[in-house]
Amino acid sequence: MMTPGHERAGGGPAADAVCALRGVPADGLEALAAGGGACAVLARGLSEVFAGGKGAGAKHASRLTPTGEPVELAFVWPEGELRASVDPRPLGTPCERLLACVEEMRGGLDAGQRDVLRVVSGWQAEAHCRYGAWLGLRARAGSLHRKLYLEIPGGADWRGWEEATVGRPWALAGRGITATMVGLDPERGGVEIYYRVGRLFGLELDTLLRRVGLPARGAEVVREIEALTQRSVRFELPSDDMGFSYALDGAGRPLAFTWYSIAEALIGPAARIRERLLAVGQERGWDLGAYAALSAGDAGGRAFHTLVGAVAAATGPLRVTSAFTPAPERAP
Repeated sequence: MMTPGHERAGGGPAADAVCALRGVPADGLEALAAGGGACAVLARGLSEVFAGGKGAGAKHASRLTPTGEPVELAFVWPEGELRASVDPRPLGTPCERLLACVEEMRGGLDAGQRDVLRVVSGWQAEAHCRYGAWLGLRARAGSLHRKLYLEIPGGADWRGWEEATVGRPWALAGRGITATMVGLDPERGGVEIYYRVGRLFGLELDTLLRRVGLPARGAEVVREIEALTQRSVRFELPSDDMGFSYALDGAGRPLAFTWYSIAEALIGPAARIRERLLAVGQERGWDLGAYAALSAGDAGGRAFHTLVGAVAAATGPLRVTSAFTPAPERAP
């Protein structure tokens, strides 16, 4: 496993990968491909999404990231799995972006997922949307996998559908929890529902986990938060901008619960976010090589971290994830 000590300040494939992503959509994805492994797989996927100049002239125009970049990277540890979220139409309308993302899925959704697509696109047709959809790309075992993310617009009547999908009554009704997005992953089937909440206490994580029949692992999530923030968490979780998701398979069985927070709201400035992820990862032997290179930045800027989270599955160790835009150029 690579550790922060393997990070390189000079040139080479890892540094070229950073430069390649800075211009997406633009020329130069060959440099990302030169990084090998997951970087090369992801480069192929991005090349396909932005083929033929799609998105040209849309620098800093996307709603996907705070910096306006149309690509956001994410890692999941301890494996160091590389993922990307992509806006294939930075200058498009939410409807145009939805159609583009569905097209990129290449018909991979199963019948149940197509039903969910019809439900959510119906909500979108009746309400104002901010973005409509995003495309997810995942480099796993040398192959590229796609995921469709669908916006649940504000004002949509989603609660009846959500309770029927989860199969259990709502929990923590007084916390103002709002469903904001749905994820459809053809590889594992089913649906992932994403929620936003402004305030949670540590013990309430177990309430959310039990709702879908997952083991009560809230204390493990809290320990991860404490490790990343270097703060003791006794009651309220130390973020005012957080959320969670339920991932369910095609039969409605729980696959995973993810708690996440806006990175700055949880940990602080960009440099500290990266410092804490590298420190915790090095201590635990995570595969950090690609993350260390892609998040390093240079004289032109540094990575802008968007989310930090913890993933609790039905079995196996807790996983940590972080999403960021690598070393973006400053918007004019």
